[in-house]
Amino acid sequence: MDYILAIDAGSSAVKFYEVPLGQGEPRMVAYPNKKSPPPLEEFLGDYLSNRPGDKDEIQLLALTGVGASFHQGQLGGIPTCQVSELEAIGRGGLALSGKEHALVVNLGTGTTLLDASLQRVIHIGGTGVGAGTLQGLGSKLVGTSDVTQLGKLALPGRLGMVDTTISDISQEVSPTLPPDLTAANFGKMSPQATDADIAKALINMVFETVGMLCFFAGKTVAAQEVVLTGGLSALPQAREIFDKFTLIYGLRFQIPPYSPFATAAGAALLAAGQILEKKN
Repeated sequence: MDYILAIDAGSSAVKFYEVPLGQGEPRMVAYPNKKSPPPLEEFLGDYLSNRPGDKDEIQLLALTGVGASFHQGQLGGIPTCQVSELEAIGRGGLALSGKEHALVVNLGTGTTLLDASLQRVIHIGGTGVGAGTLQGLGSKLVGTSDVTQLGKLALPGRLGMVDTTISDISQEVSPTLPPDLTAANFGKMSPQATDADIAKALINMVFETVGMLCFFAGKTVAAQEVVLTGGLSALPQAREIFDKFTLIYGLRFQIPPYSPFATAAGAALLAAGQILEKKN
């Protein structure tokens, strides 16, 4: 069977997503990355050495992500093509969620917002707040830059030890300002705050920032469906925090299966579509 292998060459991680040209389950692998540009040949060699089957089954490498442009021509003896990262994010988010139109938000090193449909993907904007924010502040404040470890550390955390909430400053009740909503991130910062409290507040700050951007962007593009992709979407705190935005603002947030691999999935689907078009 023939396969397409997509590589999302991100600044924090390099993700591989392989699909058959036909029916079949995808194969996914992620490698942490701290180099710029990412050493794709090294990662590819490791991937192929652990992959069942012959390398010749892979018809094409679809390269996307910030590090993709550093690599032209063959990689590991396999032909490559370049896929627009924004197109890959949008199409991947739609494919994994089963939506035909949505605000697709990629929670990567920074955060990207796209108005995506099956006909076109439009870049709305974004923010530098994302995984890179957690890595930098996590390293300085709680001694770890590992985002997955931060998520685990934050599980028993208490936001009330770090953040100022609406109930701390007002007794008024409003549908858009519930008592437990954050009024000031890190506005309280109790001397008794633990690393778990601080880690939870860091994650809360990033997700609330993204949530508010989604609210305003959703009004601009008239979208009520938001699909969250990228590495941060897999953190255990994501569902709880974005569910709160659904209750307050009416946006419907979805975190699809394999959400951290959405960009690579989109690149694989776009490349597979090109190959099938040529065959037909």
